[in-house]
Amino acid sequence: MLIRKSVLARLLANENIVVEQGNYPTAWFDVEKRELGLPLWKEMSKDIYDLLVGHEVGHALETPVDFHVQIAALKIPHSYLNIVEDIRIEKKILAKYPGLVMNFKRGYSEMFFDLNLFEIAGKDLNKLGFMDRLNIKAKGRDLVDVPFSDEELPFFQKAMAVNTFDEVIAVCLELVDWLKSKKKKTDEDDDSGQDGDGAGEADEGEGDADVEGDNDGEASDSDEEGDGAKADESDEDGEEGTASGSGKASDDPVDSDNDTILDEASTVEAYDRNQAALANNGNFVVKGMSREMFDFLVVPYEQIAESRRQRCMGIRFPEAAWDKFQIETKQVVNLMVKDFEMRKQAQRTLRARTSTKGSLDVNKLHSYKYDDNLFKQVTTLADSKNHGMVMLVDYSGSMYEVLADVIRQTLALIMFCKRVNIPFEVYSFTSSQDISPEYAKKFYSTEKSYLVCDDLILNHMFSSSMTKRNYEEACRMFFMRTKGVGYCGKSENLANTPLNAALIAMQYVISDFRKKYNVEKMNFISLTDGDSNPCRIRYGRKASGESSYRRDDTNMVEINGKYVEISTSSWGRGAAKRTTTETLLNQIAVLGVKTINFFVCGRNMRDAVQNSGAADSMGWEQTKTLISQLRSKGVLVLDNNGGYDRRFLISSKSMNNDIAELDFDEGANAKQIGRAFSKATGSKKNSRVLTQKFSEIIA
Repeated sequence: MLIRKSVLARLLANENIVVEQGNYPTAWFDVEKRELGLPLWKEMSKDIYDLLVGHEVGHALETPVDFHVQIAALKIPHSYLNIVEDIRIEKKILAKYPGLVMNFKRGYSEMFFDLNLFEIAGKDLNKLGFMDRLNIKAKGRDLVDVPFSDEELPFFQKAMAVNTFDEVIAVCLELVDWLKSKKKKTDEDDDSGQDGDGAGEADEGEGDADVEGDNDGEASDSDEEGDGAKADESDEDGEEGTASGSGKASDDPVDSDNDTILDEASTVEAYDRNQAALANNGNFVVKGMSREMFDFLVVPYEQIAESRRQRCMGIRFPEAAWDKFQIETKQVVNLMVKDFEMRKQAQRTLRARTSTKGSLDVNKLHSYKYDDNLFKQVTTLADSKNHGMVMLVDYSGSMYEVLADVIRQTLALIMFCKRVNIPFEVYSFTSSQDISPEYAKKFYSTEKSYLVCDDLILNHMFSSSMTKRNYEEACRMFFMRTKGVGYCGKSENLANTPLNAALIAMQYVISDFRKKYNVEKMNFISLTDGDSNPCRIRYGRKASGESSYRRDDTNMVEINGKYVEISTSSWGRGAAKRTTTETLLNQIAVLGVKTINFFVCGRNMRDAVQNSGAADSMGWEQTKTLISQLRSKGVLVLDNNGGYDRRFLISSKSMNNDIAELDFDEGANAKQIGRAFSKATGSKKNSRVLTQKFSEIIA
C-alpha cells in the first residue's frame, strides 16, 4: 500500500516529495525537507490512509516553507494555529481533488466513532471549549452536530472562511484576544482565581483556562498530521520545527505580561495521544539502503587498481602459472560455450514459426485437391535474448582456505562471458568497521530506524565495459592473489561476511546493469562459502523510545521499493539467518532474475553442507546422503535451494584438480591409450557436470 500511496502523494503534490512510513506517533509533513511521514497503525484502513496522504499533501501544497518565521513572534497556542490551518489546507485539497471528499468523510467517521481518536464518544459536545468544537465540526462536517452560540458563530464562520496563511494568522490572533477577554471576564466574576481556572477548563476547555508554565504546544502541534512527532524532534535535535505546516513555535504561547497561557485544544491532545497508542510497535518499519548509501559503499575499480599497483610493486608476476591456468581454463570455457550455444540454438528452433500463408508455390498447385499446403513456407527463427550477468564474490575471512579456487572459478565465468559476448559486472564484498562513523554521520538520523549496512564494502572488480588494458590488468592482479599475494587497502581485506547487506545492494547494481545493457535475460551469481553475518537494525528514538541495535519484534524492511516483512530473529545465526538470505534472494528473483550460487566447500564436507543451508529442510539421513555424494562426485547440483534457482556445491579439492590432456607415448599399445583416455575423461567429468548444468539454466 505504501508504494501506491507514495505515487499518489507525489501526483497530488505535483512534486517528487519523499514519502516514508515509520513507527511515528502521527502523520507529518516537513515543509522544508519536503518529506511526508505516515504512521504504521495497528488499524489502518484505505480511507484513513487516503485521508492522511491527502491532508499532508495539503500542507505540501499550501503551507509556506517559512511559516515558522512568520509566527515566531506571535503568542498563539500551537493547537489553535493547527486547527485553523488544517481547515484551510483541507478545504483547498478537497476543492483541487474532489475525489478525496468521500475518503475524508469515511476516514473521519472511523476516527470519530470506531477508533474514538478525538475522545468525543458519549460526551456532551456543549461542554467542550470553542476550539475543540471548531476542530470537531471542521473535520466532521455533517458527521456530527456541534452547537455554537450566537456569540461564537461569527468566529466559527471566520475560521471556516480562511483562504490564505495570512488570514489563518489573523483569525488565530482574533480568537486568542476574544478567548482571553472571556477568560478575564470569568476571572473577574469568580471569587477565587484557582476556582476560576477550574471553571474555565469545564466551560471553555482549551481556550479559557490558565496553566502556569505548561508547554503542551510542542507535544500537540497537529490534530491530523502529527506535528507532535516532528516538533519533539526539532526540540531534541536543535532543528527548526517544520512539521505539518504548523511546526514548532519558537516561543511558548505567552502574553506580553508572561503570566497567562491558554490551554491547548483537548481534542488535539487526545488525537495525538491515541494515535501514538495505535502505533504498531510490534512491526517496525526500517529504512533500507538508499541510492546514496549504495554509492557511498562502492569502491570503484580505479581505486582498487591503484592500491594493487602500489602493493605489488617489485613483485614478479607468476607468468608460468598464469599461462598454465589460461590453458586449463580455456578447455572448461570451451565446454561452457559449446553447451551454451547449443542450448540457445535449441531454444530458438523450439520457438521458430513456419508461415502457412503468403505467396503461392506454383509447384504445388497440382495437389490442391488433396493438400491445403499450397504456400511457400518460410521458417522464422525466434530472436535471441540479450543475456547479462552480475557476480558477487565473498571476501570473508573464512574464504582464506578456498579463495584461490573461487578466484579461478570467477575468472572462468568472466572468460565465458567474454567468449559469448554476455555483458557482466563483478563485485566482491567484505566489511570494515572504520567507515561506520562517517557513514552514520552522513545517513543516520535520531528519529528514523535503519537497516545498518555501514560495515559493507562493495569492490567493483570487473566490468565488460572495461578497456582491454584495464581488463587484462584486473585479471592478472586478481590471479596474483591465488599465489598468496595480498593487497593493501582495507577494501580487499578478508573480514566479515555481510552477505545479506550485499544482496540488498544488488537491487541497484541489477537495475543499473539492465538499463545500461538493455538485458532481457538477467542472471545473478554469488560465489560464497558460508552464512551471512547478521544485519543490525538501528532503532530511532521515535520508534522505540531509545536508540538501539536490538529488538525482538517483526520488522518491515524497504527493499526494491517494497516493504518486506522480516522477523528480527531471522537476522540471527544458523538456519534462521539463512531465512533472511532466502527472503532477499526472492526479492531479486521478483525482478525477473535467475539466481545461481557456487558454494565452495572446504575440507570438512559435513560442515560445508550444513553451513550452505542445502540440508536445512532435510533430515539427518538425507543430509548424510548429500555429504556422501559431494565427497564422491566433487560437485552437487541442487535446484530451488536456499532461495537460489540453482546451486552448485563444489569441493575445493575437485576445483583444484588440473584438467588433464590426452597424453600417451608414441608407440603406446591399446591398453596404455585406454588408461590415458580414462584419466583425461575422469579429470573432465566434474567440469562437464558443472558446465552443462550452468549452461542449461542461463540459456
